[in-house]
Formats: sequence, structure tokens, C-alpha cells
Amino acid sequence: MPPEVEFGTRNPSIQTARKPVRVHVEPPTTEHPTVSIETPRLILRALEARDRAPYIELLERARAHLGSVLPTGDEDAAPEAIFDRQLELTQKGDAAGKAFRRIATNRTGSIVGAFNLVVIRRGFENNADANCWLDPDRTGVGLAREGLLALMSYSLADLPE
Repeated sequence: MPPEVEFGTRNPSIQTARKPVRVHVEPPTTEHPTVSIETPRLILRALEARDRAPYIELLERARAHLGSVLPTGDEDAAPEAIFDRQLELTQKGDAAGKAFRRIATNRTGSIVGAFNLVVIRRGFENNADANCWLDPDRTGVGLAREGLLALMSYSLADLPE
């Protein structure tokens, strides 16, 4: 496993995993299990109500940077409204199996961004629309690549027989 690297370190020799290091599937408290994915530097997990304050703080701090990559349909939307909408979309996507939205945290639990697969289509080909965003202080070190590869390798893998 590649060594853990502090965020913000620019190191081209960091090798990111092509597949998730670990996938955790917790027994469902509702109809669907909770899935989190661990990579060498990230934990991708579902957004929860307890994430409200740190998520909103990150949105407020990074608003100028995120404006182009996190369209809300209302450029003046309050961070609280964005959080509420993302929480709802996460829960609905997991329940329907048509979207897989996960926030990314570092190993200390701080939210550093989000990775989403939406409009998941399964059939002869598995595909989806992917998007992600990162804290502007965490860009340029390969986290987007690491997170998206892990998300897609789990989400679009063949279904178990």
C-alpha cells in the first residue's frame, strides 16, 4: 500500500490504487446497506446529518472555487440549502440504486470533497455520469483520480450472481 501522504504535499511519485483498498458494507438499518470505500488517502462514505457543520464550513470557505464545479441551479443558494439537498440526493440515490454519492474524508475525518456517480445505467454496458469536487487546498495531489477510480471500480463492477 502506498505511504500515507499529508494533504497538500505535491509528490509525483505517489502511486494511487486502481481499485479500492477496502470496501465496507454495513448491515442495513433501513432497506439498503451502508457502503464506504477506503483508498490509501481517502474514505468515501455517505453524507450524514452529523456532517452538516463541517460540510457547510467547507462550502463557505471554498465558495468561489466551487462555483464552477458545483452548480446548484441557484448561484445564491445558501450552503445550508445545498447541504440539505445533497443529503436528500444521497439518501434517494442509495435507495433507488440510480446514484452513488459519497463525501471524501481524510484519515482524521475532515471532509475534503465529494465524489458522485449519478444516472447509473446497468445493462449490456454499465455507465454513469461522474463528478467530483475538492477543497481547493487539497487539489493537485491526485486525490480526484484516486477517489473517482475507487468509486467507479466499486459502483460499476459486475453485480454478484
